[in-house]
Amino acid sequence: MLKKAQFKNEPASDDFRYALKSKILEKRQQKKHMLNFVKGFSSLFTVRRLSPVLAVLVIFALLVTASHYWPGQDSPFSEFSRLIISPAYAQDNFTVEATVSDSIGVESDTAFVIKSKEVVDSELLEENIQIKPELEFSFKKVNDHEFKIIPSEPLQPRVVYSVVISASIMAESGLTFEQDYSWAFQTKDQFKIIGSLPRDKSSGVPLDTGIEFTFSHDNVEEFAKHFTIEPKVDGSFEKHKRTWVFVPKNLMPGTIYRIIVDKELPLSESDEKMVKDYTLQFETSPLVNYKRGSNNKPYFMIIGDYLEFSPTREPAFKVYERNLLDSKIKLNVYSLANDTAYLEALKSRYDYPAWASYNRESSLVDTNTLSHITDYELEVREVNYNKFIVFPEVYEPGFYVIESTVQDVKRQTFFSVSELAVFSMVSTSESLVWVNSIVDKGSVQNAEVKIISSGITKSTDGQGITKFNTDTAFVFSEEDRYETDYLRVRKDGDVTIVPVSFSKQEQKEYWKYFYTDRNLFQPDDTIKFWGFVKPKDSKGIDEKVTVALRQNSYARYYNYYNEEISLAEQELEVSPDFVYSGELKLEKLVPGYYYVDVRLGDEILSTKYINIQTYDKPAYQIKVEPENKVIWSGETAVFDVNAEFFEGTPVSDLVLDYSSSNKSVKGEVEVDLAGEARIEVPSVATKCTLEKTYCSNMQTVYLNLNSTQPEVAQINQTAYVYTYNSRVYTKMEVAPKEKNSLTAKIKATVKK
Repeated sequence: MLKKAQFKNEPASDDFRYALKSKILEKRQQKKHMLNFVKGFSSLFTVRRLSPVLAVLVIFALLVTASHYWPGQDSPFSEFSRLIISPAYAQDNFTVEATVSDSIGVESDTAFVIKSKEVVDSELLEENIQIKPELEFSFKKVNDHEFKIIPSEPLQPRVVYSVVISASIMAESGLTFEQDYSWAFQTKDQFKIIGSLPRDKSSGVPLDTGIEFTFSHDNVEEFAKHFTIEPKVDGSFEKHKRTWVFVPKNLMPGTIYRIIVDKELPLSESDEKMVKDYTLQFETSPLVNYKRGSNNKPYFMIIGDYLEFSPTREPAFKVYERNLLDSKIKLNVYSLANDTAYLEALKSRYDYPAWASYNRESSLVDTNTLSHITDYELEVREVNYNKFIVFPEVYEPGFYVIESTVQDVKRQTFFSVSELAVFSMVSTSESLVWVNSIVDKGSVQNAEVKIISSGITKSTDGQGITKFNTDTAFVFSEEDRYETDYLRVRKDGDVTIVPVSFSKQEQKEYWKYFYTDRNLFQPDDTIKFWGFVKPKDSKGIDEKVTVALRQNSYARYYNYYNEEISLAEQELEVSPDFVYSGELKLEKLVPGYYYVDVRLGDEILSTKYINIQTYDKPAYQIKVEPENKVIWSGETAVFDVNAEFFEGTPVSDLVLDYSSSNKSVKGEVEVDLAGEARIEVPSVATKCTLEKTYCSNMQTVYLNLNSTQPEVAQINQTAYVYTYNSRVYTKMEVAPKEKNSLTAKIKATVKK
């Protein structure tokens, strides 16, 4: 039931009447304006006024039509593609597929097939196709709905290529708007292992380590079936994205393990294989819960792999020791039967690779089969911060083994004694051997030199020299970077065994120099550099060198492919004069130590360390030059001081604080109006006494200068002169001591 509204029968207020009147007048005014507008608008549609309007519309229609058929690429309407697609297929008219691909990417020799739901003009389609990065290609029409793009050159590996089709959509309203279609294709990366933990050829690996392999792809299958470890160890396998982990149950201490990942390891939905088997070798820690640097047990070792001595001098051995309970060390000396036994002993030890330090050190010769010569209890001597032990007697020519025992740890060192001194040099093409006599102090003619690995034998000429072809004389494997072979040199019953080493470092094949304009840079500075690289075979360099700024090893960054990321990089052509130069722009780097390296392909040719710091450039500089670079002791060293701004203007009335290595000389000096001053420093002769193990005839006098004024940046300078104690110099030589003799001869040579 509706209720009626009831109102009081009262006259309207003055405010209400005023507001109502204002609104009525406002509506009347609006209606008047509308009538005037309609009247004016109607007048436009007279024949006289309508003709120009129709002409403009016709011209606009002609321009729009012409824009679709404008010749070439310079159409004023080129922002819209002439390849028109109807709105019915606007979203998915095109598809693009690589002809050769699988789950890990497309092949470098692939083509691309374009399919269109709508019939399109092939010429228009070809004109509106782009491949990024830019790449030339040929275009082929298969039918009205299918087309083929064929790249003119193989695609680069591990690069993302985009195929872009630029088109326009004609809406139902007749308006045209742009529509680009785009597809991305990743070319294949070679399937490989890009990293392992532990690293290959590492030593001291903890016994509780996991063994990890990181792959270039994450769809690796059946890893356990293609994994072998020797000696055999039980364990389990885990997969974490693209990393496979073998978790061993029980690794043995001090053991060399060799792991092989078979190259037939498969990838899901791909036929790609690794190029070769992946091999990982490492040596475990000799101690359970071993930590580097935490072992405080007594330790003693003779430094050197195989040592050689003269039969006229007592053998002296450089040693390393720590925490010995006694200053003396007990040693036993044994002799080997002949050079063959010595060679076999060396080979048995050095069959272990150099990186397997524990197994090398712990590889011992059975001394029960050797002749015991003597035993010593020798004191460890220290000379110029180096520690030695010296045998009390000379030894006959032959081959020997020293055995030391410290807290049940045995170590052995091999040494030989011979009158023959042999120098050898191995190059990539030819090798040289030079034989001399220690006793006769001359070259040895007709000495027999045999290369152990190949068995090739030659005799020395009148100068004691013989040469070998490196490729045929030495048998070096391709795997190891450093190789060791042996020479047997024999003359009239005296024989010695000499190790020969060869390095395969590629950088040794070049003469090279690399310089930066300075060593200290600001975080946003520019590094300017210059370099020289020339092959030793005199051939030219066809490829570019890469100069890159990199972080120190403790803070390096790596990309997805485990490749080190450079902070700045530049590729440069090498000139016909084998010179290159350029600059690297720094981008607000964190202060610290960095390095710049030069690479030719994968080989590192040069490395230069630099320091990046935030600093303020000093307001001026101090220059100090000595009047004479060299003086006699007792004479006065005179230093000329010059203070100037960097553009050359003198800094006057400047007070400098100075000090010298002659501690009695220090004070302040004030430069004159020309910014110049002079400082004199007396030199003092150094007294040589018998208590000193080393006494040099030459000393150095330093002068250090600092500004006494508060400066934005520290301003200092150092200069020096050399002083000679005496105009007379005595050279002392100790003649070889005869066996069992209690006297020694000293030869003194006085030079002026």
